[in-house]
Amino acid sequence: LKQKAKHPIVSLSHSYGIAAVLCTPNNLSAGVDVEKIRPRDFQALAEWVCTEREQEYLASVDWDGEEFYRLWCIKEALLKAANLNFPEDMRKVGYRFEIDGKKEIQVCGCSDWHGVTALLSNGCAVTCVWQGSNVELHLQCYGDIGKDDWGKIEVV
Repeated sequence: LKQKAKHPIVSLSHSYGIAAVLCTPNNLSAGVDVEKIRPRDFQALAEWVCTEREQEYLASVDWDGEEFYRLWCIKEALLKAANLNFPEDMRKVGYRFEIDGKKEIQVCGCSDWHGVTALLSNGCAVTCVWQGSNVELHLQCYGDIGKDDWGKIEVV
């Protein structure tokens, strides 16, 4: 993967034969995570790693696996980007909800974070996060996936 990267690798992740590599020519805080979506006890996991408000959100979408994995990937990518520890810092990162219900992502209360999540056609979720604006990032996934396999993309 390092040989294929056009810029320095900032973060990488792999799951079930898929690898996601995040590169940038800039010096910035950024992270990536990819996870295979599979049945789990989402409520029990959320009690372990999510804030009360994130748990309420997941309950409001009936503990949907795709939504859970979007949030899980956001949390893991933010931990990598902010050099925090897994699993003890999972509640310090994730969603912050505005009064109008809009979701933002945050690290330790700081909301100068941006991201994109996607559900891939092979049943994986992938998230890329970064701090600040006007950044140049290059995200590439390797494995049994092509450019047409990116679906349900959400900017956070």
